[in-house]
Amino acid sequence: MNDKRLTNTRPHGNDATLILHHSVDEICVAGELPKYDFAEPILSWEVSSPKPYDDFPSAVIIRYKTHNERKSYLIAQDNLTYATIERGGQVL
Repeated sequence: MNDKRLTNTRPHGNDATLILHHSVDEICVAGELPKYDFAEPILSWEVSSPKPYDDFPSAVIIRYKTHNERKSYLIAQDNLTYATIERGGQVL
């Protein structure tokens, strides 16, 4: 998935958070992320258009910028992982 055409480019302030959610069921304290989930403050992000990837019918690339670096994640339609970008408890 080396598609250079990205959609949904939405630069925002530094109070947005990228959260990668995993489908592993786990009981945790209210307001706390399950240990398999990952959260990172971000400054800006881009989400690619959905496209087939390997054996998956659909996948997107989330490219984002933190305070120190640029990163990206591939989210495939595998029913194991999904991502949200949140601010103030609301999904953007």
